Amino acid sequence: MKKLSLKTIGTCVLSLSLLCLMASCGTQIQMTEAIPAKVNFGRDTTMYIGSINSLDSRIAGEIGRKLTEDGYYKLPMQRISDREAYMTISGTKLVPKESNYFQLKTHVSIYAGGQNLYQRSFLRGKLLKNEKLDFDIDEISTDVVHDISPHEKDLYVRVRGSKENPSVELGAKACKAGNWAQGEAYAKQALQQKPDDPEALFLMGVIERKKMNYAQSTAYFTRALAVKPSGKYRKAISKNKVMEQNDKYTMQQLAGE
Repeated sequence: MKKLSLKTIGTCVLSLSLLCLMASCGTQIQMTEAIPAKVNFGRDTTMYIGSINSLDSRIAGEIGRKLTEDGYYKLPMQRISDREAYMTISGTKLVPKESNYFQLKTHVSIYAGGQNLYQRSFLRGKLLKNEKLDFDIDEISTDVVHDISPHEKDLYVRVRGSKENPSVELGAKACKAGNWAQGEAYAKQALQQKPDDPEALFLMGVIERKKMNYAQSTAYFTRALAVKPSGKYRKAISKNKVMEQNDKYTMQQLAGE
């Protein structure tokens, strides 16, 4: 019989550990959460975007494209009045980082009513001077649009099933596939089988969160925490508070209040 080396044994142990870890990871469910604008100029505000050099113009063009798709602001072809919002892209240049490498530097400001209400500087990327800047420009423009417009962000939660209560995993997989009604049916079935199953309670909390029923969601998370003290359930309770407030602010912004 061939004798295994310590290195081979170590590799096998590591592989088995990874397989066990992957098996116990559970099911990841994707949701979205509402994120209000950090700086709210108001829905349908006329937002003129100005730039000077060619790099400024590339960033201004990408911001304008994203804002047009979003539809939250009105974008005129030329500046109308100081009473409207005026965004300036300035100082964009490639800054030497290391030998043959550069970073993209730019500054974005927005003025309204004669006041500077938004300013943010960016220093992004590490690229050869002749490389394309599309990725860095996309990142900068996305950050600016997210700062000044309400939007949605991906949110992921993970539910761990068990052999003793298979309905939990079936429910989580149904939710992952987008069939939330079926997922709820499985979650309720799991709780009928085992009312104190913390992951079944957690799954119900996730489902109620999806429906924006934050009080009911928090109640399920709290019950799960009482059964099994865990940072996962504590974080879920805290996250509900944040999401409820963000939903409120986002809806106010979208309604133009």
